[in-house]
Amino acid sequence: MMGEEVMSSFKQTCGVLDLPLNEEPNTGSMRGLTVFPKTIEQADNFKEDAGRAYYWLVSKRPNLDSYLESFVENMIWHPEWKNGDIGRTTSNVIFVGANGMRSTIIANREVILSAGSLRSPLLLERSVVGNPSTNFTSLGGYAAYFNVEGAFGQDLAAFNASIASSLKHYTERTANVSGVIDSVVTEKLFRMQCDLIFKNKIPISDFIVSPAGTSPITIEYWGLLPFSCGSIHINSSNASAPANINPNYFMLDYDMY
Repeated sequence: MMGEEVMSSFKQTCGVLDLPLNEEPNTGSMRGLTVFPKTIEQADNFKEDAGRAYYWLVSKRPNLDSYLESFVENMIWHPEWKNGDIGRTTSNVIFVGANGMRSTIIANREVILSAGSLRSPLLLERSVVGNPSTNFTSLGGYAAYFNVEGAFGQDLAAFNASIASSLKHYTERTANVSGVIDSVVTEKLFRMQCDLIFKNKIPISDFIVSPAGTSPITIEYWGLLPFSCGSIHINSSNASAPANINPNYFMLDYDMY
């Protein structure tokens, strides 16, 4: 179906499943069929990236300094927050530049941590935030969004009851595996998640449909609100060493329905 019109057929299929067209899923209500954003600029035939989208447009600003090919090791907390005078804020950022030298940036106002899902936890742990069991001093197309009603239909009530009765078990398993968040906090988070799924009925699944050159069509599935919780931790005093990552995929049966 590469090069052919796909939207009308997919829209008809979603209509049979009582899934409406959602022209703008970013207004707070995602449920429905929508066009998934792509990163290809078809007119000029190039792939959009963060540099083009965010950096090059403002790169000439005199108050913007960029440190390319640099590696952040950790953050230093403001010395006065321990005395209760100020909130927990970062005062310095330590990084290794492209020349291999370690340097420090002093923050006049704030530090925004935006290192992604794999690097952010490591930076926090190296800045003495996170796992209390660790001795840190020794370490240095097209998309269709279904809610639970659309996914389970007439089986919704039974599914709701099954998950509600499993929350205690989910809590105990997750708390034992993570060793970071205790069972009281974990259960509170899980009950909030249940309310989002079964009361607010926000989308829990995402189907991405794309035409393919070697087959009629490809369909990707994403579970949006899994209960299984993974972990990312540092395991070396070397800041550039790979992280210890355990995704814990499908640890709990909810994520396999």
